[in-house]
This record gives sequence, structure tokens and C-alpha cells, in this order.
Amino acid sequence: MHTSTMIMLAATPLMAWRFYVRSRRLIGRQRLGKARPWIQLVIFTVFLGLFSHVNLGHALNLALLYGGALFGIALAWHGLKLTDFEANEEGLFYTPHTWIGLGLSAAFLLAVVYRISMFMFTDAAPSLAHFGHTPAMVAVFGTFAGYYMTYAIGLLRWRASVNRADTDASTHEAR
Repeated sequence: MHTSTMIMLAATPLMAWRFYVRSRRLIGRQRLGKARPWIQLVIFTVFLGLFSHVNLGHALNLALLYGGALFGIALAWHGLKLTDFEANEEGLFYTPHTWIGLGLSAAFLLAVVYRISMFMFTDAAPSLAHFGHTPAMVAVFGTFAGYYMTYAIGLLRWRASVNRADTDASTHEAR
């Protein structure tokens, strides 16, 4: 067994735990933090750029990456319409559509597991460049990135509208 295979096997429980934690975050009411949407937007933008760079010489992969991103944008737009938003004295909260988030996470997990299994059962040593070259992985990541970038923008826009409404209400009370 190759060293890289042993490392992948050792990292599997950590990845499974992170997927579990991430999936739990997609279910139920969540507090809208001040930094989280911005961090999410920046990280996914950077990774989308990295995936684009890695796939520059592969027209099919770039088409799948950006096609996936467009699909993710449309899915997030629909998901934002299905999201329950709540502003109260405790803060700002939202409840995302459970099935959309879980479906995206499951698709991404399956693509990662498939790609890892390809490394485990072949003599190829895993690398980030090879990891991002499979058409399925690229398309799923594009969808994932497009969804979470758009969803973060939607959350930021909702917070701004709530803050504007609060400012307008306090201005009218002061008069």
C-alpha cells in the first residue's frame, strides 16, 4: 500500500466528521453571523479561481465548471426564495431549504469519495492538479461554488434590507 493511500485512509474519518458537521449546519434555524457570509463568498471565489486556473488547458472542464456554477446560481436563487428569514430581538436567523443543501453536499461528497477511491485503487499519486481535472468533480464543484457564493450574497442583501428597515423605523420614531 502506497503512503498516499495510507494518508487518504487516515484522513477519511476526519473528512467524514467534517461532512457530518457541515450537513448539520444545513438543517434547521441558523443565526446569521456578521463574518460568515463574507468568508464563504471569499473562499468559494478563490477556489473557483483556483479550479479555473488548474483547468485552463481543458475546455470541457472549464465549460463544466462554469456551467455547474450557473446551475448553482439558479439553485441558490430558488433556495433563497424557499428560505425562511427571521429578524427578532435575539438577532437575525434563517432556515435554509434542507433538501437543496443536503443534495449539494451529498453530490460533492460522492464526487470526492469517487475521486479518492480512484487514487486508492490505482498506482497514481494524488495531487491537487489531478483532483481537479475530472469532469464530474469539476462540474459538482462549480455547482457547489455557484450555490454558496450566490446564497452568501442573498444573505448579505437580506441583512442590508433589515438594517435599512431598522434605520428607517428609528428615523421615523425620532421625528
